[in-house]
Parts: sequence; structure tokens; C-alpha cells
Amino acid sequence: MTLELLQWISPAVIVGVMLYLHRLTRLDIKGLRGEISDLRNHVDTENGNLRNHIDTNLADLRSHVDTNLADLRSYVDAGLADLRNHVDANLKDLRNPMGRLEERMARLEGTLDVLRQFLVRNGRGTTA
Repeated sequence: MTLELLQWISPAVIVGVMLYLHRLTRLDIKGLRGEISDLRNHVDTENGNLRNHIDTNLADLRSHVDTNLADLRSYVDAGLADLRNHVDANLKDLRNPMGRLEERMARLEGTLDVLRQFLVRNGRGTTA
């Protein structure tokens, strides 16, 4: 009977080693699944944190751009108002001398008309 048992010891050892390796492999697979799950949770958490960070920075950037745009608009509006005032003042300054010039031209035309009539009546020609 010992010979019969001896012939089964080698296959039994091989089967035992295989069962042991199978059990170790299953434990490794369970451990890897847990690590993969932890990694997924970590990546999801980091993704959420990154999205929140990006959203916060975008909101800050929008606010900054809106503020600068409003400042720029008010600066341009003030510059345009100053330009309008400057142009209006210069136009007023220009209108006064033009009015005087028109008045002088009207006087000259009147004088020329009188001179023309005088020359035409006296027979001196119409060359003026």
C-alpha cells in the first residue's frame, strides 16, 4: 500500500501547489481590484477638484475682464465727452470770428453795389 500511496504523492503535491497558486492569484486579483477601485475614486475626486478649480478661475477671470471692460468704457466715454466739449468750444470760438467776417463781407458787398451803381450811372462801364 505504501507503493500505491507513493505514486499519488507527486500528483497530490502538484495539485496542492496549483491550488495554493490559484488561491494566491485570486487574492492578488482581489487586491488589484481594490487598488483599481481606489484609483478610480482618487481620479474622480481629482477630476472634481480640477473642475471646481477651473470654474472658480473662470469666474474670477470673467469678473476681472468685466471690470476692466467697464473701466475701459468709462475711460473712453470720458475721453469722448472731453473731445466733444473741446470741439464745441472751438466751434464757438470759430463761429464768432466767422460772424464778424460775414458781417464785413456784407458791408463790402453793399459798398461794391453802391460803387457799381455809381460807375454804371455815370457811364464809366460795367467792368467793376
